Amino acid sequence: ITDNDTILNEDLSQYGLIYLANIGEITPSFAKELEEFVMDGGTAVIFLGNRVRIGYYNTLLKNILPGELLSTIEGDLSLIPSNSLMFSKDITNRTKQISIDKLFNISIHSESEALIKATDETPFLINKELGKGNVFMFTSTADTAWSNFSITPVFLPVIKMIHYF
Repeated sequence: ITDNDTILNEDLSQYGLIYLANIGEITPSFAKELEEFVMDGGTAVIFLGNRVRIGYYNTLLKNILPGELLSTIEGDLSLIPSNSLMFSKDITNRTKQISIDKLFNISIHSESEALIKATDETPFLINKELGKGNVFMFTSTADTAWSNFSITPVFLPVIKMIHYF
């Protein structure tokens, strides 16, 4: 666990999986290192949030993001069960327990897959295979600021699935 300033200077090659939770500042050098990390077989898990600057992400992370960030959406949403074979039926059924107040709208790239969607069909969890690695992006926060995802019985099995993907 590290803060925004420290991660920008971290050597990512020593890790197999990294989480970026609501990272605001992204430098061109960090974006390049993150792309190389994923291309070489690493997994990046990105949680969006209020610190995310759409322009920076779309420009500097365009090669790894599973789509283009458009805007934020606010509302009283929940998640719809996924048809993905990645999740057990129990987890799929429990997605209805998740309430979402805010998330990013995203235009998904053709090579990416929405694994979980909100009730308005907005992607909630998206996967993109890149090189030898993967990028998983949650369009909401990792904490409870925008949704209750992290405190539901769905959170840990989804995170575990990402670790073994």
